[in-house]
Amino acid sequence: MSYYRAYSPGLLRLILGAFFILLGIAELFPEISESIFALNFSENWLYIVFGVAEILCGLLLLLGFVMFNDVRSVQWGSLIAFIFWVARIVLTRFVWGLTFTASGAINWYRFIEWAMIFSVDIIIGFAILTIMRRYE
Repeated sequence: MSYYRAYSPGLLRLILGAFFILLGIAELFPEISESIFALNFSENWLYIVFGVAEILCGLLLLLGFVMFNDVRSVQWGSLIAFIFWVARIVLTRFVWGLTFTASGAINWYRFIEWAMIFSVDIIIGFAILTIMRRYE
């Protein structure tokens, strides 16, 4: 059992890094569907900012395997990824994403859909925090 425990943080970091790179690429190319992670911005420059930031966050998480021997670089990379992820959650789920209310009434079907997507966002955020705390 301890054999797998030693590789779990590295595997999680690899998966998160790949996720952020793929998500950033999907932000930069509108032809690629982002499904539940879609940003609903009216300004195109926000897609570019978030796409580039997500690619950089993914690269920071992955480059720690080959280039950075310092644990602090992995911590900083995780912190930057976490900050951008929290900003993304606030913008997409609260500022522009409260779509389950209409005329003051709550559409419960839309609320459940929103809550499921929000819970996925929270899981990803805690995975980033786990990586960051692992390298303290």
